[in-house]
Amino acid sequence: MIIKFRKRINHIDSQILALLEKRLSLTNELLDYKAKNDIKIEDHDRETEIIDRLTSEVSEEYKKQISRIVIGNIWNSIFTMTKKRIWLGDLYHSRKAK
Repeated sequence: MIIKFRKRINHIDSQILALLEKRLSLTNELLDYKAKNDIKIEDHDRETEIIDRLTSEVSEEYKKQISRIVIGNIWNSIFTMTKKRIWLGDLYHSRKAK
């Protein structure tokens, strides 16, 4: 019986990872676009909108756990990537100016 649960959990984990990979890939594309077009990378209104939307779609029973685990990890990754992209954007612009 435990093996059946583990297989189902593993399947769900694989789906989550595939979706997170797609999301991060799109985020990278967006960050590249913003850097190349002199668009401010950080958008706190958009961040708030996303967090509000995601937490509104979660049942009360799991909201706290999911908010802490999933959303926290996504934003930590995006924050790290954003800071890297800001630096790369600055590098891109300084080279372009030469």
